[in-house]
Amino acid sequence: WAWAGVQQGNVTITGYKLNYQSTDGLATGVTYCSGGATRDCSLDGFKNGKTYSITIAASNDPRLETNFGPISDPLSVDTPGSLPNVYSVATVRTTAYSAVVSWVADGGGQQITALAVRTKRENEPWGLPENVVGPAIQTTVKGLGAN
Repeated sequence: WAWAGVQQGNVTITGYKLNYQSTDGLATGVTYCSGGATRDCSLDGFKNGKTYSITIAASNDPRLETNFGPISDPLSVDTPGSLPNVYSVATVRTTAYSAVVSWVADGGGQQITALAVRTKRENEPWGLPENVVGPAIQTTVKGLGAN
């Protein structure tokens, strides 16, 4: 989540506190983000098909324990009802060490903003995910190596 800058007079902003709560009250959390110049922060663990209310407050305490300013108006965020479906349709331009993989994606009415691509060799575990920023319909998988 990213937001516009905060002006706190001559006091240096050292970080932010983000509070979130699902509208059904079952999911709540607090995330602290250090660095006053940084105006983005990750909130993880949201569930599909829920609405969350998020607020933010700035602090000038280097430990981010006290001195939080006023709490922002809440931002309402709706999560999609389900995860998107992605269908791999082609592997093209393969070499001994890489392949360009393309796909068709169905976001279930939502724009797909990122994907994770993982590779697996026969009789070996899945590799670590390689993140692909979307919307995208292909990526180059490198480092495959020879059989």
